[in-house]
Amino acid sequence: MSGRRAYQPIVDVPPQYSSAEAQLQFQSFIQPDASPPQGSISSQPQRIQQAPAAPQADFSYPAAAAGEFGGSYGRGNPNAGIWSLDYYKQYFDVDTDQVMKRVMASFVPSDMFLQQISSNLELYGPFWVPTTVIFSLFVTTSVAGSIVAYLSGKTFDYDFSLLSFAITICYCYTFLAPLCIWAVCKYLGSDAKLLELVSVYGYGMSVWIPVSFLSIIPLELFRWLLVLAACGITTLFALRNTYPLAVRTGDAKAAAPVMGMVILSNVALAAVFKFWFFGA
Repeated sequence: MSGRRAYQPIVDVPPQYSSAEAQLQFQSFIQPDASPPQGSISSQPQRIQQAPAAPQADFSYPAAAAGEFGGSYGRGNPNAGIWSLDYYKQYFDVDTDQVMKRVMASFVPSDMFLQQISSNLELYGPFWVPTTVIFSLFVTTSVAGSIVAYLSGKTFDYDFSLLSFAITICYCYTFLAPLCIWAVCKYLGSDAKLLELVSVYGYGMSVWIPVSFLSIIPLELFRWLLVLAACGITTLFALRNTYPLAVRTGDAKAAAPVMGMVILSNVALAAVFKFWFFGA
């Protein structure tokens, strides 16, 4: 064991106090050779910097704004070009309930229709209503013709030229006639919107859907009554909802040519339907 170094244990012996009072005195445990800590403590209160709050994600759609022709910029991109499909989304932002309510409102010749569509002008209804009229005209005319041919013992051939003719007439009535009226309103100083007029004409064709199916009944007098009733409803509906747009100029006399165009377009449509589709 001579080669190994002996270790001396270190024992911390508590100091001995002579009395209880000395035991209660404050004892300093700082070593005499310990250096004081460097630095200084400021007397000013320290400000705790808070981390900046994380930005909140906004998943809502932008607020609707009026388009150039009266459309509402909903979910479409108004900054997209007119050749982009994203541009036209704003004109088809409508649900089925709204379309059905507007279709039912078109059967009543009231001027409240403009108030119903003012919050959301769209092209969905004005496109699908005349499209439905086109196919209902072709189908019902073909069915009525086949019934007449069967009763007379003749062979019936489908006339597909009626389909192309119906497409031309219905779309010209829905879009070309409102465009002409809108141009006249602009010339007279009115701020009428093109989509307002297109909506009036497009939804106004709804009455021709049941008329086309009822015209299958091979009674000429009954067909005439149907056409006259439908012509009266569509004309009065268009007049009551176009007149407020025409008189925005402040001059009621300026609305006379607009009202004349409305009457002429609706009477012409009824005459075409009667002699080309609801004939004997």
